Amino acid sequence: MTTIPTPEPAAHPALTDLAASFGRRVERVGDRVLVAIGYGLANTVVIIGDGGLVVVDTMEGVQAASEARDAIREHTDLPVRGVIYTHGHPDHVWGTRAWVSPEDEPGVEIVAHETVPYYVNEFANILAPRYTLGAMHMYGSLLPDGPEGFIVNGIGQRVRAGADRGFIPPTTTFRDEQELTIAGVRLQVQFTPGESPDEILVWLPDDGIVLSADTVYRSFPNVYTIRGARYRDPRDWYSSVDRIRALGAEHLVPCHGAPVSGAAEVDAVLTTYRDGIQYVFDQTIRGMNAGRTPDELAATVRLPEHLASSPWLAELYGKVEICVRNIYAGLYGWFSGDGADLLPPPPGEEAAEVVALAGGPDAAAAALRDAVADGRMAWAAKLASWLLRAEPAIDEALAEEVKRLKATALRSMAYATINANARNWWLTEAAVLDGTIAMDLPAIAGFVARSNAAELLHGVPERDTVEALSLRLDPERSADTTVRVGLALVDATPCTLAIRRGVCAIEDGIDGCDLTVTLRRDDLIALVTGALSWHDALATDEVALDGDRDRLLATVALFDGWEAPEG
Repeated sequence: MTTIPTPEPAAHPALTDLAASFGRRVERVGDRVLVAIGYGLANTVVIIGDGGLVVVDTMEGVQAASEARDAIREHTDLPVRGVIYTHGHPDHVWGTRAWVSPEDEPGVEIVAHETVPYYVNEFANILAPRYTLGAMHMYGSLLPDGPEGFIVNGIGQRVRAGADRGFIPPTTTFRDEQELTIAGVRLQVQFTPGESPDEILVWLPDDGIVLSADTVYRSFPNVYTIRGARYRDPRDWYSSVDRIRALGAEHLVPCHGAPVSGAAEVDAVLTTYRDGIQYVFDQTIRGMNAGRTPDELAATVRLPEHLASSPWLAELYGKVEICVRNIYAGLYGWFSGDGADLLPPPPGEEAAEVVALAGGPDAAAAALRDAVADGRMAWAAKLASWLLRAEPAIDEALAEEVKRLKATALRSMAYATINANARNWWLTEAAVLDGTIAMDLPAIAGFVARSNAAELLHGVPERDTVEALSLRLDPERSADTTVRVGLALVDATPCTLAIRRGVCAIEDGIDGCDLTVTLRRDDLIALVTGALSWHDALATDEVALDGDRDRLLATVALFDGWEAPEG
């Protein structure tokens, strides 16, 4: 029998060094900028003004932000007069309540790009369950600390987001650039899309300090994030780096990691960074135009030594071959150009054919054992996936062994890689395979709905909140249902859920409805997130129904996660 080695828990030295670099501290840049590093995934930056503070980015939750705030408060006790969101990623906006209480909110200007509410809605509402599942894998949220589990994220410490979300919507937005004075601080904000399509820089011309958001950090950029996101165009990214570079800053303050000082050093970092991004983009396009497939490009496009050797382009967070696939898909689409990929057999059928070619499940499993024993871990993981995907399913006992073998292969790759994202994903998937971690998408969806609640959904237009309901309509349960439900929002724009046999269209107004519910926006958000049941809502004086109660309860039960409890 083949002996299967158990991989020794380990971490790439570059990752342990990276973890050490994120030790908790507050660094001063120039005379009036404080940077809190190591309190979560991202930094919080505070600009000390005349009688007040401007906080740039507020981290991933109130608890993490509170600890960073307390560290900042050892240096200044001035009140907060402004908050700037460099973009809408959760690790930059969810901790605002740590700095701004409801009582103080009217006196605080909150600045962001005009599209931030839209992208916050994507994270908090439209694709929240899927994004959360991906993020839990990529950030190693459920892994134990130590060489067998979590070491570091590629751009910061462990993500500390939970249910303590304290987002406050922006009060001042702009499109391309704007000059502002907050608490006596003269600053400019400029649109610099890159890692996020709503990203901005903050420039302090009187100090020679630029806050670069996530456009620059000490790793090859995450041009595609494996947790899932929209296409990130490398051309936008390196053009935004050029915009930062044109400022001639004396100090560069990223929102992840330590600042860089000295105009020459800042320029050198920015030049190397943008050249690395452009090189990968250009060579990917050259390869595409030469007819190469995504797999071929991912296997061949590499940074030249003079760029690959830069610590600013080490593949700690982003990875070149993953970036290459993103460029191909973003500009050309998913189709490789191979006709066999156009309408392939269903996954279970294809996997069964591969297993049959190997001589059947037992022979394929033997080949899998040999691959693991020989250290051919990437191939072993692939072969295991075919075995587990095959239809009809393989024997249950054999399937359990295959899961253990795949987990071994994934852990072996994780312990060797320099890339934190890949490590965390592989270790999380391995733990799910062997039952160490339970990862249930419906449960995650329920958690997301409950935890997002009012703090996030109040920051997006009510139409976006309602439109997300259409994504939850069960097509089978609603296959024979045609009904119009009016939402007469007393403090927002009324609209209608027009349910037509598996489709829920959102229409303006409430004309011609079979059922009409009169309610406040707060009640709608509570219903959408599950904080309030329909039974309880209809029992109050705040929610009124024109129509049949049982028909309404039957209608809302057509939506995933919106079934009314019995009562």
